[in-house]
Amino acid sequence: MSKLKQNLIKGLSSFLLAGALLFPTKAKAQERIIINNFSQPNDTTLNYYGSGDVFLDNKLDQKDTYRLDSLIQGTFTDPSDNRLTDRADINGDEQVTIEDKQTLESYLNGAIPYLPSHWNKSNTAEKTSWFEKMVAIDKTDEEDFDICYKFSIPFAINFHGFESLANGVDPDFPWKFSKNNRFNIPVYLVSSRAIGDKAHAINGVLVGDNPFNFYDWYFIEPQNDKKINIGDWDMIKDSDVKINYTRDISEHGASSSRIIQFHIDENGTPSLYYNKPSIVKSNPNKDTIAPELNISLSKDNSQFNLEYLAKDYEVFLDSCRFKLNDAPWQYINCSVPYYAILAPVDSISGTIPLDVQEGENNLEFYVSDIAGNVSTWDTTFTVYTNNAVEKTTLEDYFKVYPNPVSNIGNFEFYLKTHQNIKLSIYDISGRQLEKILIEGHAGDNKVSYDFSKYKSGIYIYRFEGDKGNIKTGRVVKK
Repeated sequence: MSKLKQNLIKGLSSFLLAGALLFPTKAKAQERIIINNFSQPNDTTLNYYGSGDVFLDNKLDQKDTYRLDSLIQGTFTDPSDNRLTDRADINGDEQVTIEDKQTLESYLNGAIPYLPSHWNKSNTAEKTSWFEKMVAIDKTDEEDFDICYKFSIPFAINFHGFESLANGVDPDFPWKFSKNNRFNIPVYLVSSRAIGDKAHAINGVLVGDNPFNFYDWYFIEPQNDKKINIGDWDMIKDSDVKINYTRDISEHGASSSRIIQFHIDENGTPSLYYNKPSIVKSNPNKDTIAPELNISLSKDNSQFNLEYLAKDYEVFLDSCRFKLNDAPWQYINCSVPYYAILAPVDSISGTIPLDVQEGENNLEFYVSDIAGNVSTWDTTFTVYTNNAVEKTTLEDYFKVYPNPVSNIGNFEFYLKTHQNIKLSIYDISGRQLEKILIEGHAGDNKVSYDFSKYKSGIYIYRFEGDKGNIKTGRVVKK
């Protein structure tokens, strides 16, 4: 949404300027743990399998193609980084060949939009293909363990990676793994039920677009690298499948919490049973839908308020702020509503008291989501006081009579110099009803105005001289 409506409210009335600075009320903040099912865990470096950064400078350019060529020709053999060959295998076939160099060159020249390892940008088929290639390269299935979670935890370490393991582990660390975050794919620890209704540990990765759709997940048995289907020995019918978010892994195990739970009925049909609202439901790299923004202005006695509602059904809100006139931007905390269970939406709402000024005011509101989509709203409105308090006096004398008025109302005022005067009449909502140009003379002046054409109510008058003098007030029409 760009400019929603110019002059949405022309003249909100009956307001006496408060004078004190009023600060916005913030939306109630919650712990903000955003679980992005689509994002590669390591989003700060290119230190992962197939990234193409063989020059080891955390960027992709022609220097990487030169280094690739040296690796292919055998003229460069110093593996100064223990993942050099991992990064160079761009096609994921466990070999560094001319095809890898050609693929990287195609990407750098713009012939292809992303490399096979760019998980966030890949579609379902590409993710599935790349994941299966990495599973074949991973050697977790070759370990000799007798407990299921001793396979699933190292598998998650190799694919997802954890900050707690970034600086190595103690000698007595119980989980064998090859390289922390080697493949940089958001693999989760998953709990299922195996034959005999026994608890079982497997892994899963979202290859589709909807984390709440069972069939958009790829479940794998890390003991034998086999894709799991409903009814297999490790995912029986009439049971639950729980996808767990793991913060850290230590010598004591995995610190995990359930984020999604599916129930498989006796017929083998899965359905969503539970999910946490902190889950990003769409791929931020592909989201192009701006947040929904609803704004209104209201008045409570003498106080003007901004009422707002901002929400995003695709990803999560990232920034929210408003600005009144020349004041600095005021930021509003974005929060995740944890009370929502099966229909979560990242939304914030609230009421903000506005420190408006008499006359014209400009209000701007801005909200963006984590995908970078932006919605804005702005309006210009005019505020008038409800009595004869003036911003600048209309010279030395001003009088209105009769008030209340039935028909003709009289305005008397004194001017020190000759000047033109604009008389404007507004209804209580601020809608301008009439605008008249009056020739003002030095000395005493009297202007009569016929209010008989208006229904009973409160009306706002505004006298504005060309010398900058302003006089506003209200008249009650009987």
